[in-house]
Amino acid sequence: MLRKLLAFSVLLLLPIACGDDVEEIKDEIEGTADCTEICVRYNTCVEDVDETACIDLCEDTADESEVGERSVDDCEDCLDGKTCEEAESCWAGCPVAPVAE
Repeated sequence: MLRKLLAFSVLLLLPIACGDDVEEIKDEIEGTADCTEICVRYNTCVEDVDETACIDLCEDTADESEVGERSVDDCEDCLDGKTCEEAESCWAGCPVAPVAE
């Protein structure tokens, strides 16, 4: 009876434990999408950069701290739906150090 109770308890807690992993994966995917958007836009609007290296630097910034993650989110939000000319005001707040090709 104790084994069944223990097994049942584990089954009940398993979705909670897995939920943390799902949330981390979701954050990672969103961060990669944001960094991709930022670096592609920088490459298009400002200067030619190595987009892969730019994305890697951006993701590292987001992964280092909550402040870094927030700055990536804020940058992507600022760029969203803007033309290159309108986006000029966003670049100063973006946590990306573009890497020349």
